[in-house]
Amino acid sequence: MTKVLSNTIRRLYTDPGEYIDSDHPTVREFARAAVPANASEREKACLLYKTVRDAIRYNPYVNMGSSETFRASSVLAAGNGYCVGKAALYAAVCIGVR
Repeated sequence: MTKVLSNTIRRLYTDPGEYIDSDHPTVREFARAAVPANASEREKACLLYKTVRDAIRYNPYVNMGSSETFRASSVLAAGNGYCVGKAALYAAVCIGVR
């Protein structure tokens, strides 16, 4: 059932966005530091998940009115985030390490 996606559709899911800013230098460096270059795609996903889970403190008291609360690079800079911001960071590092 796997089908090759057109370039336009693939880019829709993998290009950097406002909140999943996978092209941000600190996000890319954080991702590269977390995984060995020879790791499989599955190993990378697992290591990145654990790194974001453990290195970024969960904080339910962030300012929900600020868009920076949800931006991957801002969560990384703050060292803490709510579940949505941490998820944006995880998505960004997964894309950034490709």
